[in-house]
Amino acid sequence: MKNPKVLAVAEFSRDMAESLVKFFDQYDRQGVVEIEVTDHGLWWKNPNGTKQFLGSVRQFPSEEDSKIH
Repeated sequence: MKNPKVLAVAEFSRDMAESLVKFFDQYDRQGVVEIEVTDHGLWWKNPNGTKQFLGSVRQFPSEEDSKIH
């Protein structure tokens, strides 16, 4: 594999990584958890289709930053 294309980067704090381990069995589907990477942090995807906030190591964008001029 030469130069794979980066699709997303996720940053985890220690407490976020510990939550992954602690709650893995509640969120896994066949041994895999799905994490959504958004502009408002990382989100667990539950097997039942709902989402829970996992955390963020960055400040969320402000409303002003997201306005189109």
